[in-house]
Amino acid sequence: MEPAYARLSRFFERSSTKKAYESLKAGTEIEIIAQGEAFTFERTKTSHLIKEGKARSAHLTFEFSDNAFDKIVSFPSDDIGELGVEMLKRVAVRDKNEGISIDLHVSPLKLATSGYLGVLLKGGPAVAKFLAERGIIGPRGIQKAFKKLKGVHHD
Repeated sequence: MEPAYARLSRFFERSSTKKAYESLKAGTEIEIIAQGEAFTFERTKTSHLIKEGKARSAHLTFEFSDNAFDKIVSFPSDDIGELGVEMLKRVAVRDKNEGISIDLHVSPLKLATSGYLGVLLKGGPAVAKFLAERGIIGPRGIQKAFKKLKGVHHD
């Protein structure tokens, strides 16, 4: 199997992924743990960097089960809404073999001012519908959901 770093790097070159991270403020770091390795996504002024190793100042840590990592990096559609819904489904699932765990390292306000709301909005109607079906409606609903992310793990 191809190394996680190569698969992750290719994933962040997809047009849907680029469209999503455009909203993030330069300097934003996200830690990604996949296949037992740590990686850092960093938003730059014009693009992004993927680095091996832990982030220095991550806003979020996404820890992927092996199955979730495989499904996300090889997701067949390049539609940002469909990809966003698949990511959210993986966060919502309670099966540790299928899910994505999230650790929030900053306040919901910091997330909002760093562009994460823009990432959700780029998912369009598909993401809005998925969130609404779970009672997450409008900015207040999203803010409440961000607050609940503090240490969301799958047991």
